[in-house]
Amino acid sequence: SLRRKEYDILEYLASNPGRILSRQMIIDHAWSHGSASWVGSVDVHIKQLRDKVDKPFDNPLIKTSYGVGYMIDPASKPLKK
Repeated sequence: SLRRKEYDILEYLASNPGRILSRQMIIDHAWSHGSASWVGSVDVHIKQLRDKVDKPFDNPLIKTSYGVGYMIDPASKPLKK
């Protein structure tokens, strides 16, 4: 099961396959306007998502574009361990 923010982030990534989403774009989508969120919270939520969504598989779904943001690679197909 996913927490609300994890779900919001995963849904946003899945709605934009192949598109790199910056941390700020993720904050703007998953947190309400005027929220006092900080960019590091995105990294924490992505780590938690990876533990739940990627860890059980050999091929991770969530990709990092270092210094830019995160994406779901549409060519990536998770393989069960």
